[in-house]
Amino acid sequence: MFGRVQRFRLDLSRLQRSYASLFGNLSPSAECFRVQLDQCLSGLQPTRVLDAGCGKGTFSFYLAERFPEAEVLGVDLCPDLHSLARNVEVCRRIQRRVGLKNVRFEQLDLRQLDAHEEFDLIVSIHVLEHIENNAEVLARFVRALRPGGHLHIQMPSKDHDHEFLPLCPEMADWEEEEHIGQAYSATELAEILEDYGMERIACKTDGGWLAKWAWKQGEFRRFRGQHMRLSLIWPFLKLLIHTGGRFQDDGRGNAVVLMRRPR
Repeated sequence: MFGRVQRFRLDLSRLQRSYASLFGNLSPSAECFRVQLDQCLSGLQPTRVLDAGCGKGTFSFYLAERFPEAEVLGVDLCPDLHSLARNVEVCRRIQRRVGLKNVRFEQLDLRQLDAHEEFDLIVSIHVLEHIENNAEVLARFVRALRPGGHLHIQMPSKDHDHEFLPLCPEMADWEEEEHIGQAYSATELAEILEDYGMERIACKTDGGWLAKWAWKQGEFRRFRGQHMRLSLIWPFLKLLIHTGGRFQDDGRGNAVVLMRRPR
């Protein structure tokens, strides 16, 4: 189950860990990102995967479970924003508890990624907005891909709907502090990667109105620390997030691209 590994996170309350054990992922944002990930990776069978900016490892563990024959490497640099523990240390502790053998974690600044044709899938989910001069990282991603390999990126679009932020100043302050990287539209992001020689497979935003509404309800309560209220409505919000993608994209969501390096 997606996100169920969160039950081993010691930085969460006992109630949150129990809830994760029963229902899996607790983050509205991660649930939205997972919907887009599943759509883009349909039909792929990678053997070596890089989760570039793995955070607490939610997607690293998910990819390791989804592709059991693949070797998954999760890399991250920053300390957790909410505790003194570093993300890689948290991931390694969870990995020992879960016992997955096909995933490992390393501390790495993506601006220093020096791999050459090592991976056939690179996933970067809401990481580039935290990195200044992130076009340099895009070039490193391309070099790290094997011919025929795929690159999947999700990040806030510069056309993103910011109407929600005045209602949640906690989130607005966090974005102002954390989102220091260059912003692009989905089309601009794809065009930059095409300039690096990549082929466009998918290029869109995740701006379906129903899914965005559900995301706003969940993130508002999460940033306000209203975990009990969120837990009560979370199963309903998850349903809306997964069905909301059927509604027309308004072009004001997050940028989502899937690119392929030619053989």
